[in-house]
Amino acid sequence: MSFKIAGPALGYSQMEFKDHGCNGPAADMPGLPGGFSAVLNTESSWTGQDFSLDSRKYILNLSAADIKELENALEMFKNSGQDGDNVTRDTFDLPVLGDTLCQVSQDVNSGRGFAVVRGLDPRKYCVEDLTLLYLGIQVYIANEQGRQDKKGNMLVHIIADNSTAQHAEHHRHSTSSIVNIIRTLARSDWPFALPRFHCRPILFNHQGKVIINFGRAPLLGSAAHPRPEHLPALSARQVEALDAVEAIAQATQLEIQTQAGDMHFINNLVVLHRREGFVNGEGSHEKRHLVRMILRDSQLGWAIPDELKRDWFDAFEKDADRAWHLEPMPEGFFPLRINTN
Repeated sequence: MSFKIAGPALGYSQMEFKDHGCNGPAADMPGLPGGFSAVLNTESSWTGQDFSLDSRKYILNLSAADIKELENALEMFKNSGQDGDNVTRDTFDLPVLGDTLCQVSQDVNSGRGFAVVRGLDPRKYCVEDLTLLYLGIQVYIANEQGRQDKKGNMLVHIIADNSTAQHAEHHRHSTSSIVNIIRTLARSDWPFALPRFHCRPILFNHQGKVIINFGRAPLLGSAAHPRPEHLPALSARQVEALDAVEAIAQATQLEIQTQAGDMHFINNLVVLHRREGFVNGEGSHEKRHLVRMILRDSQLGWAIPDELKRDWFDAFEKDADRAWHLEPMPEGFFPLRINTN
């Protein structure tokens, strides 16, 4: 993993910097910011060791009866003649499995912050049927789907590029062990370059919940998305804080060996996540193809801080077109880094 740190700020005066909500350096103050507790004792306060010995704690393995129920719901939905974007809990009825999936929703939104649903064999279904099955499972865990860019793409396809000889590992990191850098992360002077230049905190204490939401590329740039040189650079203290977050996250991470057909559900307001590189094999079943969606549950979804509301509005509430591309689009079609996490 490599990151490019931008050079010094060019083209922005201190006054213009403040106009975007970015404040200059502040004197150190003792203690934590107001409202932050020195200790978090919640289900989302975990380390990888808590789950590494028993994957049943976070993986729902679909039984043969579960898959039969899903296939029956699929046939009933197709026979109804409805469009695929109309999959809901009412139109995709799962009388038994639905209750189990609702518990998974509780785990993701109010518990540990992540879950995996495993058991569908993607080789058994055409792409349309497989997508409907995924959507049918998904709506019981999070019933709202978000636009991922200005084009209204609902599905983002991520294809292995053979760049590194590694397995398809996914990593989850609890953020609750990050304490010494809270003051820096909670300041409102973090200069994000994407999806537009703006400043906001990385860490929030909002309505009783600690929220962390960011990606390094909008702050530091990357090979694919270089940071514009005229934008303010991170301070040395901010870079140090990001490095500390990454070091602590790696020390407490959980590695998940992804299998074909897996569905990963991640509450990215409380869990940091990343993917390892992957090399395609010779057979069609050895080629990686990930599909990403942005989801929210209308009942269990967290209250959103004001600084994040614009992105949430654009994703979930804005009256705009939605595009469902079931197959991968040409390279560059999806601006993957428009979202900060």
